[in-house]
Amino acid sequence: MAAATPTSESIRVVRHNQSAFLVELIWRWSFGLGALGLAFLYIQRVLVAISLSGGDELIAGPHDIMTLAQGVSGILSEALPLLAPMLLFVIPLICILWTIAATIGRGVTTRMILAEFDPEAAARVNIQWRQLWLLHLMRIVALLIIAIGYRLGALSVVPVMGSYENPHYIIAIIVFLAIFGVSLVIWGFANWFLSLAVVFLVRDGRPALDATADAIYFVKCQWISLVVASFWNGLIRTIVNIVITIVGVAAVVAGSVIPSWAVAILVFLTTMIYCVVSDWFLLARHAAYLFVAHVERPDFVPATSAEPAT
Repeated sequence: MAAATPTSESIRVVRHNQSAFLVELIWRWSFGLGALGLAFLYIQRVLVAISLSGGDELIAGPHDIMTLAQGVSGILSEALPLLAPMLLFVIPLICILWTIAATIGRGVTTRMILAEFDPEAAARVNIQWRQLWLLHLMRIVALLIIAIGYRLGALSVVPVMGSYENPHYIIAIIVFLAIFGVSLVIWGFANWFLSLAVVFLVRDGRPALDATADAIYFVKCQWISLVVASFWNGLIRTIVNIVITIVGVAAVVAGSVIPSWAVAILVFLTTMIYCVVSDWFLLARHAAYLFVAHVERPDFVPATSAEPAT
């Protein structure tokens, strides 16, 4: 009989515990639909507030490039002052919505998956909800790394661009991509540590900061197992999603021989299947991390000795 691996066990657990996958879908889709609803609501308000007379004249007038550019510029000049306050209001709401949904969803699914590996350990779990919310808030704050990297990259372009007569576009692009790419890598590691910290926070009742330190130390000790589990999960997920995408593209190509409403239904169905499959494998990846932490390394000693949060 083949030995259990994080990949095989995570797939087995998610297939067996359909309730955990249902909870995963509920929290992810609740956030997604809520975020889309907020975005649609405020974008609609902006569109109503914008005077489209310039756009109407654009449609009725001559369609040369300069006219199109002037018309688009006029519409954008009216939209931007309205978009800025909207973004300052909507983005924090979306972030709050995500932290609430992720806190509840990931806390519940982690305990349910832990019950598959060790029912006794799951029975002892006492989730510190405020600490778990703080941990997910830290994941939101970590996004500032990307924003800072983008800003630094944009500022670094100016000194290397050269003169107006002889601009160095290639060098400027390389510098921007290098700085922005580094910020993406740093954010990727930070997000990985924080997502893995959920395991230690839920299972051991650790405070958010201590759970994060545990996750960093655990990655240092078990990075090979974690990377291998993440690689196989990502590879399988990518292959499955490519197949689904090909089916969706085929449906669009078949538009010449089947009714347009049938194409729309097929595209909608393949999109939904794509999202559901991605959510399934994301839960399986979390289960793989939990397997490594709780089954493969049950003797793991946390990096800190702080008492559990109360």
